[in-house]
Amino acid sequence: MTRQLIEIAYRQAGQPPGKLRRLPPVLLRARGLVNPTMRELVEMQYQFEEPFVVDSSKITNKLGVEATPVGEALGTTLQEYRHG
Repeated sequence: MTRQLIEIAYRQAGQPPGKLRRLPPVLLRARGLVNPTMRELVEMQYQFEEPFVVDSSKITNKLGVEATPVGEALGTTLQEYRHG
C-alpha cells in the first residue's frame, strides 16, 4: 500500500513516479546514529511489518459519515500545501 500511496501522491502533484526502496534494518539503525529522522524511523519500523487495515464501517453505521477516498484526500492536501 505504501507504494500505491506514493504513486498517487506523485501523480496528484504532477510529478514523475518517485523511487521507493526498502532500507535493511541494520542500515536504518546505522543512519539513525547521525540522522534524527532515520532514528525515529527505527522506532516506528514495527508499523511497516504488517499491512494496515482501515475500516470505517463502524463510524459509517453509527454516524452516517463516509471516509474520504485516498485520491481526493491527497489532492486536497497537496492543494493546501501549494496555496498554504
